Amino acid sequence: MSVALTACGGSLPAAVPPLVLALPSPVALRPLAVSTAHIAPSDSFARSAALSSRPAESGRLTRALVAMSDGPDKDMLADARVTLTSSDGACVEVAPSLAEAPRWDFRAVPGGACTRAVLTATFTLGSWVKNATAALYIVRPKSLSVAAALHPPCSSSAAALYVLGCKGRVRQRAAFTASYELEADDAGYSRGGTVSLGHADVTLARANLKLLSGAVHEGVAAGGASFGVSLRGQSATHRLLISDDRLRLAESAASVAETVVTTRRVAVSATFSGRGVECTYSDWAVRGSLGTAIEDVASFSVASAYGGVLSVSADGTVTALATHWARASFSVTNACDASDVEHVSLFVNPAAGELDLGEASRAPLQAGSTLEVKLWWDLSGTFSGACARHPIEAIAAYLLYKSAELDATAARSSWAPHAGGTFQGTLQAVAQPFDSPTSDGAYDRWSKVVYADFVKSGFTGTSWSRMSPASVALAVRGGVRSGTVGLRLEVSCGGASHFLPSAEGATELPFTTGWSEVLPYQAAPPPPLQPRLP
Repeated sequence: MSVALTACGGSLPAAVPPLVLALPSPVALRPLAVSTAHIAPSDSFARSAALSSRPAESGRLTRALVAMSDGPDKDMLADARVTLTSSDGACVEVAPSLAEAPRWDFRAVPGGACTRAVLTATFTLGSWVKNATAALYIVRPKSLSVAAALHPPCSSSAAALYVLGCKGRVRQRAAFTASYELEADDAGYSRGGTVSLGHADVTLARANLKLLSGAVHEGVAAGGASFGVSLRGQSATHRLLISDDRLRLAESAASVAETVVTTRRVAVSATFSGRGVECTYSDWAVRGSLGTAIEDVASFSVASAYGGVLSVSADGTVTALATHWARASFSVTNACDASDVEHVSLFVNPAAGELDLGEASRAPLQAGSTLEVKLWWDLSGTFSGACARHPIEAIAAYLLYKSAELDATAARSSWAPHAGGTFQGTLQAVAQPFDSPTSDGAYDRWSKVVYADFVKSGFTGTSWSRMSPASVALAVRGGVRSGTVGLRLEVSCGGASHFLPSAEGATELPFTTGWSEVLPYQAAPPPPLQPRLP
């Protein structure tokens, strides 16, 4: 740099002073960091896609820092002044420099024979040259093993597969699995997992075993059996015994829904034991994955006392035949031991046709010191039949009872067919009206719920389905254990009245304070009714 001074019209000689730039200079390398120090060649066992967890094939440098004499460290990732070399290029190849590595900086080479290699990174900043190294380990298989477990799952050993029960020749089934461990020269490295037996890299060898589905097999004949797995140079075999000895059906246990309205299927679990094995299987297993049928485990029967209420098919399907006022019962018999009989109780409460009474679940009439009776009806058939599709304009519901058994305390309506969830019309809900059935009839008291003048505000009286619009609360007389109530409807349409079920009949239902007990069903014709309607 040239400097000249001028003063008073004169000048002084020019001078060239020295200029020194104090720029930061490299002083040291920070330790290298890599994305992974454990890699494996693409064609190796450790890199097979059949493994649930596997090492990477390649990696990258994640830190390449130079400490400078002043200021922050210099980051030299992706810098051409960092070149790479490998101690064994036939085993681990490297990119020429960090600027020439678009996808990886180092990679395991297929066919390599080493177990580790050293990556050297050379940093060149002018005349300053330094090296940093990182150890890379080649991951290899440590073990491959095959195991068998009973299918469906059971805690007992699958060393031998036996025949189940006393019928047919249903053998126990086994599901096979393969697991592995990987290792490297780095003592702190450990990785393992399971092998996907369906992968194309895996070869299976079966002896005296039949494939059922997935990894589940059963024995073909009594004798030895084996299941082998081979994967990229590694193999393992599991051996087991197929036996014709039987495991006895030690116990069967049945359950069903608390209430059957139409049909329900009985769930049956089964316990097989013997030869040091004990396995309990669910209904799902008994009917499916175990290979048995329900008939191999249990048979079903209904005593004559309940034959009018329900039926049970050979496969354990319970069908409701009639409403029962208490619990009903059916029997489940161990298919291999006729003396092992289990009695299963349930409520049978199918929905009736036009008229019905009580709760929709458990026993319909659940009497104690009080009794709440819901009134049900479905007028769709009456509308299209007796009413000839004329709008139904009035409904009078009568709950009939005996004063020696019950005493009505309240009558309520919840029917709200009009806009805003309301009832618009004439409603009378009377627990104890002044009138009553004739004294010589089966009942001497009734409660009434009367609806009239409701065809308005968008409700046409032409759309009907099953509903429970009203209920009656009653007190049970002291000492009364059982009795009967009845329901009759008077429906007005087209200028005429129609009675359901008939002018002199009622839909009847017994009640008992022992409704939660198992009580026999007794079907009997209803007593004659001679009510006097107002």
